Amino acid sequence: MRLPNTSFDIPPSWAGNIPVSNRSGESRHIYFWMFPATEGVGEDDIIFWMNGGPGCSSLSSMMGENGPLKFDYETFEAEPLNQTWTKLANMVWLDQPAGTGFALGEPKNQSMREVAQDFYGFLTNFYETFPKVQGKRLWIGGESFGGKFVPYLADEVYRHEEQNKKLGIRLQGININDPLFAPNAVTKELSVIETTLKHAKVLNLSDAQVAELEKIGEQNGVRHYVRDHLHYPPRGSLEIPTQLNTSFSPYKHVENILRENNPCVSPFYILNTRCHPDALGMNMSTEKSNSDNYFNNVPHVKTYIHAPENRSWVQCSTVEPFKLMKDAKDQYPVPDVLARVVEKSRRTVVQHGTYDMVVLYHGTSLALQNMTWGGQQGFQHPPTQKLDTGGDHDVYYTSERNLTYFVVEKAGHMVPTFAPDASFRMIQYWLGQRPLAEESA
Repeated sequence: MRLPNTSFDIPPSWAGNIPVSNRSGESRHIYFWMFPATEGVGEDDIIFWMNGGPGCSSLSSMMGENGPLKFDYETFEAEPLNQTWTKLANMVWLDQPAGTGFALGEPKNQSMREVAQDFYGFLTNFYETFPKVQGKRLWIGGESFGGKFVPYLADEVYRHEEQNKKLGIRLQGININDPLFAPNAVTKELSVIETTLKHAKVLNLSDAQVAELEKIGEQNGVRHYVRDHLHYPPRGSLEIPTQLNTSFSPYKHVENILRENNPCVSPFYILNTRCHPDALGMNMSTEKSNSDNYFNNVPHVKTYIHAPENRSWVQCSTVEPFKLMKDAKDQYPVPDVLARVVEKSRRTVVQHGTYDMVVLYHGTSLALQNMTWGGQQGFQHPPTQKLDTGGDHDVYYTSERNLTYFVVEKAGHMVPTFAPDASFRMIQYWLGQRPLAEESA
C-alpha cells in the first residue's frame, strides 16, 4: 500500500470508525488505524495507542512518532521510520473520545469513567469485528492527557472478567509517556523553579532572570521543593506549601520568561526553534492546530484510510467540551486508579523526557512517590540505573513491584519523536521482549 504523496510502500492496514456501543442509532464512534506486526516477535501482542489533548488525534503519533512513516518538519516529505513499533507488535492508533480527529460523534464533556466505558464498548466491538486479535496479549498506551485516559481505560477493562474471557481480551499492562495524571500543583508548580534553574544555561537565562526565579521560588515555598521532598524511599505524603499563591502561577511566570528569550520556545520541547506548523498542521510553539494539513489537502487520503470524506481533520480540537474536560481539576488516576492497574497488570511503564515543559519530570517523580502500590509507598530506589538503548539519549530507570519508571534525558514531551531509539528499547522491555539489564558478551 502506498499513501498519496508518498514514495514508498507501507504494510497493509485496516482503518475506520467503530461505534462505542451496540445501541440502536449509536452516533458515537472511535476511529482506528491498525497495522499488523511486521516481524514475528510481535505477532501475539497488540498495542492500542492514543494521544491526549483531550481531543488530539493519534494519527500524529502514527505519522511522526511510532508508526511506519514520518513527515520531515522542514520539507514535509514522508520517509519510512526505522524505529516503528510495528516491528514489535500489532499496532492500533486511536482517535478517541468521539469527536477527536476522524472519530464520528459530537464531543461531550465526559467524566473519565464515561470515556472508559465508551472505550470498552468500542473494544468489544473491535474484537468481534477482528476475531484474529482475540487471545493476543493486549497492551494500552498513550501520552500527555492520554496519561489520564489510559489508567481509567485499563481499570475499566479489568472490571469485565467474564466478557474478557469470552472475547479473548487479555490485558497485560499500560505505558504512559509524560502523563498528565496528577494535579497541576504536583506536576508543574512544585518543581518548575528548580527544573528551570537546572537548565538555566541551555535556556539562556540572564543573571537577572535567575535571581527573579530564585526570589519567586522562595516566596512560594518551592525554591528547593524537589531537593527537600523527593526522597527514595518517600518520607510520607506530599504537602503543598501554604505560601504557594493560588492566584499566582510560578509555572506561567516561567513560561513568559522563556518566551521572552526564545519566541519559538515550545512547552513540548524547551529548545524548540521552529515557529511554523508541521505537515499535520500543528505549531509546536503556539500549541495551535490548523486545517491546512496533509489529510485535508492531499486528494484521496481519506478514501484510502476509510475516514469521513466530509470531515475536516485537525490534530487537536479545542471545542468547548474538550476544554472543559482539560480544565477539570479532579478524576486524576494518581494515586488510586493507577495503583489498582499496576497491581493487576503484568508490567506497567511510565516514561518522561527531561526537556518537557508541558509536564515536568520531577512532577511525575513526586506524584509516583506519593502513590502506594504493592504494599509500599513509592519507589524505594531512585531512577539511577542506566538502560542500554544504543541511541543518543541517556535513559535511567527504577523498577519495583511491576512498575517501571524511565527518565529520558533531553527528550521532549513526545518521547518517541525526540528519542526514537530509546523509545523503541523501552517498548521492547514493556512487551517482555528484552530485559532491563542484559549481560555483556
